[in-house]
Amino acid sequence: MQSEIVKASANSGLLLGTIICRHCKNIIDTLDTNRVALFYSECKDPNCNADKSTIEDLD
Repeated sequence: MQSEIVKASANSGLLLGTIICRHCKNIIDTLDTNRVALFYSECKDPNCNADKSTIEDLD
């Protein structure tokens, strides 16, 4: 079942990789990967970067 989903998403052009801001948790971009993957980076919003709180700090 899972392999069918992966094949269907590969054929439909879905982007399974997601880049998320580690500070504000907004989606920065998506990219083509072979499986679902999350990547953390920093967005360019000056208000977001001024705070510098991370996801780990919020837990």
